[in-house]
Amino acid sequence: MTNIKSKEENRRDFILNGNLYKIILKLSLPIMLSNLIQTVYSLTDTYFVSRIGDEYDHGEVIPDADGNWISGRTTILQDWILVLERM
Repeated sequence: MTNIKSKEENRRDFILNGNLYKIILKLSLPIMLSNLIQTVYSLTDTYFVSRIGDEYDHGEVIPDADGNWISGRTTILQDWILVLERM
């Protein structure tokens, strides 16, 4: 029981009295890793889902940079270019 308590005390002492930059880095690493995994999953999912419609492609309607609606098949790269142009 004392071993567990000493770990908790060490952890508390580290957070309250340790180097602020090390504390922030140590606490943020799990969040950054989780965001990286979620982003990779989303990009992979987007890639494979975008390939589903190739066989039965009827075209899409999307807004261009000027806000006009255009139709036709676009690639993921073209979609990202449109998004970045709006920024």
